[in-house]
Formats: sequence, structure tokens, C-alpha cells
Amino acid sequence: MTYQEKKDLALSYMDNKEKENDYRPLFNRIYPFSTENLTGFFDAELLKDKKVVLTGSSCDQILTAQLFNSKKITHFDINPFVEFMYDLKKASVKELKNYEFLNYFYYNFENYDSFRYKLYEKVRNSLEGNSLDFWDTLYNNYSPLKIRRRLFILNNETEKEKYNNLLPYITDENYQKLKEKEFIPVEFINCNILDLSSNLQDNYDVIYFSNILGRLEMLDFFSDEYIQNIYNFMKKLLEHTELNGKILLNYFYGYSKEDITDSMNEDVVTYIKYPVSIFNCLNNIDYYEVDSYDDIEKDTVIVYTKKY
Repeated sequence: MTYQEKKDLALSYMDNKEKENDYRPLFNRIYPFSTENLTGFFDAELLKDKKVVLTGSSCDQILTAQLFNSKKITHFDINPFVEFMYDLKKASVKELKNYEFLNYFYYNFENYDSFRYKLYEKVRNSLEGNSLDFWDTLYNNYSPLKIRRRLFILNNETEKEKYNNLLPYITDENYQKLKEKEFIPVEFINCNILDLSSNLQDNYDVIYFSNILGRLEMLDFFSDEYIQNIYNFMKKLLEHTELNGKILLNYFYGYSKEDITDSMNEDVVTYIKYPVSIFNCLNNIDYYEVDSYDDIEKDTVIVYTKKY
């Protein structure tokens, strides 16, 4: 899509008469923050001096990679507004204190700073190009609340302080480091996950899929030939993975490591075991168990390491 097409699409969402969100494709809605515990597995050891491929419309993954000094950052997503979101967050880091940053992006019926124009006036000092035009156009024609409600996932969040534990860059010390950093350029690829390998022009040390691979059934990927489809997808992807490179295959909400290694769990067999069954690479799979958002359950990241 061209820039004008993306802006026109955003304006069509603004002007839609429907009150509900059903008129927008699910993956065109922006997440204000990652719902994953990035602190649990993204660190300097994984990301420093590495070439990384990331996804996630919140762009928290990109900011984390910037914080931990990744060498090259490529971001893919089917969401057409990701680049504008990243530029908005990057500018917000530069212009706002961390508590202002949280208030600006955080959605709650009692949070009057959510997308507040007074905060945007500060942020726009560090915006430029298409992103400046995109957000200026929206703010000049619509209320902050309408922008926030029409473009973003609407979660009425209740515990803003939780993000200090989930997002590495939001703590006082790391936020200040990020504010003072010179950001490296980010390559953006607007594509379906199944088209990713054909859009990559380099080999990478880390490839992160969020929870997309567990939801491929939405793309009619699972069929009678799904094992072959998975094989073809992974084979092409491995051509762009460095030796000893890591593919973070999927982030699983509410699954402990014990849940995932239970061979009798139907969801696990269907959506998790395929890399093992296809590549016969059980020894190349690791499980990173992290605290979930609500601290009640455990989440787990399954990671494949290329050994050959």
C-alpha cells in the first residue's frame, strides 16, 4: 500500500458510522502496548549486536531491540499503520517522561491523558515526514478519544504499573537510556507472515513471531496439507536464519512449560509440536517460561535454534 492508501484507510475508519469495531479487520487494529512479557525473554544477550526480525503492532519489540543495541532491525506486520505507530512511540520517548508516555498510550475510561492533544503537541516536535502528516491529519479532524477508539484495540486496562514488569524499556533507568540513544534505522515490511521469506533480503540471528504461528488457521493455512505447508514455510525461513540463530516460534498465553510438553494436550499437538514433527529437532527446541500479565498463570515462549 502507498502512504496515501494507508492514510485514506485510517480516515475511512474514522468516518465509519458503526459504533462497534467489527468493521475493521482484526489485524488492522493497533495494540497500544504488547500483551506479552517481553522482559521475560528479550535481553541484551539475545539482542545485542544481532540482526533481528520482529513483529507486533505495539512496536514495543522494536523499542526493546533499540534499547539492547541490536545491529539491524527489520519489522514485518500485516497491519498497515505500524510504521506510524513506531514513529509516534519513538517521538514520545524523546519528548515525554516515562509516566507521561504511559499515560499517553494507556487506555482507561478514567485516564484523561489518553492520546491527549496537549501531550501530542510535545510529541510532534520529534515527528517528521509521513508520520507527522498522518497524525496531524487525524488530530486536526477528529477528537483524541475517537482516534484512540477507532485505530486501536480497545482494552480498558486497569493496572498501568504492570508495564514496568512487562516492557524492558519503560523502567526509569532504561527509559532514560533509550531517550538518550541514537536510534538505528528500522526496515518495515508490510506483508502477510506467509510472504515473509520472499521479502527478506538478509540473514538474521533472531526471528520473532509473537503468537502468530498459533493463529495461522485464520489464514486458511491449516488444511489437509498443513504439515507440508508448515514444512515449506519453515524451510524458506531457515534460508534467512544464521547458524545458531533463534526463531521464537510462538508466545503461548496461559501455557506453562509442563502444559506444552504434555503430549496429550490437543492444542499443543496441533499448534506447537509441528516444528518438532517436521524437522525431527527436539534437541533444538527450548522453552522459556515467564510470568503472565495477571500473575495467575505462566506464559511460555517456544524457541527453535538452527543447528545445521
